[in-house]
Amino acid sequence: MYVHIYFAALLIQQCISILLLLSDEDDSDDEKSVGQVVVEGCGTANGTYKKMNETHGGAPVYEHRKDSNKAVAFVIRRLSRKWYIERETRSSNIRTAMLYYESSDNATLRTPPKKGWRSVLSGQDPPPTCRTCLVEDLT
Repeated sequence: MYVHIYFAALLIQQCISILLLLSDEDDSDDEKSVGQVVVEGCGTANGTYKKMNETHGGAPVYEHRKDSNKAVAFVIRRLSRKWYIERETRSSNIRTAMLYYESSDNATLRTPPKKGWRSVLSGQDPPPTCRTCLVEDLT
């Protein structure tokens, strides 16, 4: 009898953990319906990032250009278990990136998280917040 109670308690604890995890990830929209990500509150990297026709780390890449300069862009991409906001410079066949912000560990999010960003390397505080624009909102 004690074994059954132990396993029932263990099962309940796992269910609670899953529910808490799902409630944390509820910030994310379906990647197919997200056409843009708006980055706000951080200064340099602020702007509207458009979904590109490429993926990185199994998730869409979003790009923002401050001006008509085709060589410099800000990019949001997922790598491993985190999302990153980088300043990317392209020239000839060389692509360099300066890391500005990273998200906390969001391994299962298919779109950039709305909160939980932190400044790294070239990024300055305060870190950004993100909001997604669904495709139907853009038409």
